Amino acid sequence: GNLGILALLNDDPKQAESLFELAAQEYESPSKPADFTNLSKIESWRAGLFSQTNDLKKAEFFLEKSWEMGQKGHDLYHLSQIAQNLAALKNQEKDFEAAYEWQLRASELAARHFHQLRDREREEIEARHQLERNRQEAQMAKLRVASLQLRALRAQMNPHFMFNALNAIQGLITSGRNNEAESYLAKFAKMMRHTLEYSDLEVVALEQEIEFLERYLDINRKLRFRERLHYQIIPPRGIDLTDLNVPTMILQPFVENAIEHGIRPRQEGNLRIEFQLTENGQILRCVIEDDGVGYNKGKEKQKEGAAFQSHRSRGMDITRERLNLLHQLQKHESTDFIRIQDLSDLTQGERSGTRVEVLLPVLESE
Repeated sequence: GNLGILALLNDDPKQAESLFELAAQEYESPSKPADFTNLSKIESWRAGLFSQTNDLKKAEFFLEKSWEMGQKGHDLYHLSQIAQNLAALKNQEKDFEAAYEWQLRASELAARHFHQLRDREREEIEARHQLERNRQEAQMAKLRVASLQLRALRAQMNPHFMFNALNAIQGLITSGRNNEAESYLAKFAKMMRHTLEYSDLEVVALEQEIEFLERYLDINRKLRFRERLHYQIIPPRGIDLTDLNVPTMILQPFVENAIEHGIRPRQEGNLRIEFQLTENGQILRCVIEDDGVGYNKGKEKQKEGAAFQSHRSRGMDITRERLNLLHQLQKHESTDFIRIQDLSDLTQGERSGTRVEVLLPVLESE
C-alpha cells in the first residue's frame, strides 16, 4: 500500500493501481477490525488515484467501498476523512444535498474521534494516578510491616521463658555441671543474637527460620522440660531450603503457644512441625501439632498472670496482623491464614493436643 502511494506521488498511476491491487489481496478475508480498517484505507487510496485522473465515478465507487469497510473497523478519524472526501466529491458533482449530508457525517465523526481521544487520555491519566496510588499504598504497607516486625520482636520472647532458661543455666553451674552450663549458655546467647540480628530483616531463608526454631526448642527441651520435650521438624521435600524465603521469626509465637498452652501443663510431650509447599509455589503450609492437653482445655487450665497473658495475646495479634498484611502485599486471595483445631475434636476423642496450620507467603529475597 505504501509503495502504491509512492508510485502515485511519482505520477505513475498504473504502477500505483497495480500495487494497491496487490495490497488489497492481502486482506481478501478480513476478520478483525484492524483488517477492515486497513482494507478501507487501500480502497480510499484507490479512490484518490481515480480522483487525480478525474474519473469521478470510479473515485466515488471506491470511496463508498472504503466507507463500507471502514464502518467495520474502529478508526473514527479515518471514517471522518472518507466522509469529508465524499462530501467534496458530491459537491463537485453538484449534488449539494448529498454533499451536505456527508459533511454532517464527517463533522460528527470528527467530534466522536475527539471525545474518544479525550476519554483515552483521561483513562491513561487515571491509570497513571492509580499506579502511583498503588505504589504509595504498597510502600505504606511495607512500612507498616516493618513497624509490626519491630513490635513483634519486642513481644517475641516472653519474660518467663528467658528467666526460666537463665535460672536453669544457673542451676547447672551451682550443681557443678559447668560443661553443660557453658554449652546451653552459648546456645541461649546465639539465639538471642539471632533475634536481634534478624530484627532488621523481613525475609529470611527457610533454612535460617528452622535453625532458629531448633535452637528455641532445644533450650526448652533441656532447660525447662529436663529432656521430657521431644520435637521433630520436617522440611518440605525436594526443596533447597536456602532458596525458599519466608517472613522472619513468624512461627515462634505459635510454637511458644504449643509449649505453654499444651505441653507445659503436663510437663512433658511431643511437638511436630511440618512444612509443605503448595503446588503453585507461592504459599508454604506449616502444621504445628502437639500432644498436650488440647486447645480447649488449654484455654481453661492455663491461668497465667495478667502480664504474661497480655504479652502472649499481644504477640499473637501482631503476628496475625503481620501475616495478613504480607499476604495482601503478595496479592493472595483473602482467607483464614491461621487455623487452630483441637485434636480431640478431629479424632473423636482418640487423641489430645492441638493442631495449628499457618499459611506463610513465599517471599522474594531482600
